[in-house]
Amino acid sequence: MPGADLTFQEIVNTELETAFPAVRQGAEPPGDGGFPYIQFGQSHEDDDYAPGSSVTIEIHTWSTAEGPHEVKNMQHEIKSRLQKCKHVRGDYQFTAVRQKLSDVFLDEDGETWHGVQRFRALASPI
Repeated sequence: MPGADLTFQEIVNTELETAFPAVRQGAEPPGDGGFPYIQFGQSHEDDDYAPGSSVTIEIHTWSTAEGPHEVKNMQHEIKSRLQKCKHVRGDYQFTAVRQKLSDVFLDEDGETWHGVQRFRALASPI
């Protein structure tokens, strides 16, 4: 049985694929300029919620469009999808999904906009 953090990542991945079918996703940003791009960052699970746990996950978005608008629009769509859906998968139900951080900045190359979002969800066994 996968842990709550991996299960929540699977849910998020399904939401991302539905929301952005033409956007590349993977482990590393593309070196070939295939933008926009989405990547999972760090995740962790804490035993700070009874009867289950809390899960925190980061999502990174990149774009080479002029200005930060494309990244911000992607972040808005991700937040909307994750916060308004009921999430049940495997042995867990995820509730109270909230964005804890949203940041957008220009990467060191001076051309690529980079967004970072952090979400927290409460995971209850079912």
